[in-house]
Amino acid sequence: MLMSSKDCFFAQTNQPRILMNQTGYPIVIELDRNQPYKISVHSKSRSYERTVTVLSVRSYFEPNLWFTTGEKNNYCRAEVDVDISGKKYTLILRPYQMPVTCNGLRIFVETIKDWAYSSEVSDMNDVQKEVRLSICAAGQSWGPDNFIFPLEKYRWKANAYQNTWGALVPYNIRYYHRGEDYGAIPDLINIKAPFAGKVITSPLPDGDGKSNAVFIENNEGVICRISHMNIDNVFSNCNKGNSVKAGEILAKTGMTWNGRKTQVNDPHCHIELQYNGTLLASYPYLMEAYLRNYSDRLVAVAGGYQFTVTNNKIVLDGSRSLERRKGDIVSYQWTLHNDSIVKEKKFTIQYTKPGLYTEELKVTAKDGAIDRDFVQVRVYDTTNARNLAYGWAYYFPIREIKPGISVLFWNRLVNVQSPAVIDFGDKSPAVNIGKQIYHVYKKAGRYVVSLNSMGEGNEPVTIKMEVVVD
Repeated sequence: MLMSSKDCFFAQTNQPRILMNQTGYPIVIELDRNQPYKISVHSKSRSYERTVTVLSVRSYFEPNLWFTTGEKNNYCRAEVDVDISGKKYTLILRPYQMPVTCNGLRIFVETIKDWAYSSEVSDMNDVQKEVRLSICAAGQSWGPDNFIFPLEKYRWKANAYQNTWGALVPYNIRYYHRGEDYGAIPDLINIKAPFAGKVITSPLPDGDGKSNAVFIENNEGVICRISHMNIDNVFSNCNKGNSVKAGEILAKTGMTWNGRKTQVNDPHCHIELQYNGTLLASYPYLMEAYLRNYSDRLVAVAGGYQFTVTNNKIVLDGSRSLERRKGDIVSYQWTLHNDSIVKEKKFTIQYTKPGLYTEELKVTAKDGAIDRDFVQVRVYDTTNARNLAYGWAYYFPIREIKPGISVLFWNRLVNVQSPAVIDFGDKSPAVNIGKQIYHVYKKAGRYVVSLNSMGEGNEPVTIKMEVVVD
């Protein structure tokens, strides 16, 4: 059982660099190697101290031939060895990584300096030391336990477009994401205030000429930025200076960027957190809020996007999957693009042909409950890197789908040379899909929807999603 986030505060002793130390939130610090930091934890039941020291840092890269200049690779993972009061642990920095519990602390790698500075967009040039960590007491919620997940009737990774903290934004320049992106068909999903606070920046009345961002600041000085709404669906309670309540509906999802509705292929809602000018790693906050606000028993996590070249080995890893009760996940199963099955949490694979492959992860609980997620693997060859097909798919509604309800599907594949074919996963005939199509499911169930096409070089292109019909 999680203790209240208000049960714990931290004493500042021997601090190298503290960026955030607010009651109810993880402390955010920066450390160089061999620079100890002593942290004191006080809860209702006991008090204790731990000393955290960074021992070493290792970075890992993956090949990415999309880039036209500089090194043709991107960060995909870093390992940070730490000593916590005499016990050694290896922490992992990667997309969709949650905090881990180590010797009485929950600890998370926000970034490492080299990774933070290597982004061509939104580089974190305020990182001064080798490693930025966030830490709270073991058992404590990650931030206030009344933090609300901002998207109404949403399902984690329902749509194929999603970016997370620190991940490379695909098919762009070298851009590591600062916040969370949730794919959504525009103008359909309500956006709620994650906490009570004051609107300090607003795009009303006529748009901000950028991404129509709404900034809300709470009493602790934490700011939530929500952006990409269409201005006609940002509601009047978002006027600058207004106070909003936690859970109050602010707007609907949109597709605005650079002052216009330009996110035709990748519409999404962007959510980020800030404190005193410091960007906070958003994934743990929003994932824990999601699990509080929705009843999902399991959350499969396949890893988002991965990049490689033909005949190069990569690792598919389902170990980031989450369970509401510890020990509930009893099996991991991957269904691969060639219909082969791998019953492993983590395994190595290589591809002999270029293309956009989507690999399916299914996790199963003790009582048979399941959840699925999908990782998009872009496999490049050395002669045709930027002309390869890519893209995403979407559907709506996302939750509370009943048999007989018409579901809208969007196709946003790019650079394909043949019509996309959609298989709805319910044994109905696969059909061609232009930009959109509707489908009605006759029975309750969990359906794997796939969109398939061919790229300009005859490379395979597959996107998958899961639709849950109650």
